[in-house]
Amino acid sequence: AEADRMMGIAGDLRLLHALAATHGQVVVTPAAAGEACDMAVLEAISALWSRNGDLGSAVHASLADGTLTQCELRQIRNAAYAVQQRMATLLERLGAMAEPEGAINA
Repeated sequence: AEADRMMGIAGDLRLLHALAATHGQVVVTPAAAGEACDMAVLEAISALWSRNGDLGSAVHASLADGTLTQCELRQIRNAAYAVQQRMATLLERLGAMAEPEGAINA
């Protein structure tokens, strides 16, 4: 309850994201009605692609010397979390755009 109150006051959800990542989960903000458009989906895709590059770079840099430290693994996990979050955001936006089953397009 205290952590929830502090996050609400500060508007800082890093603790929530850290807890989710520790437990193999991803925090996703639901798409608002205004985010369900072609441009929002393109933005989500480009954000996802940029994070994939970050993940690849983190893995490459960590393995370049032939060893993997715990610190490097944390950096890889953080980059992977960012990719998972962007993927979930993309799926959320696409879901908001999806027509109901049986809908007829005019």
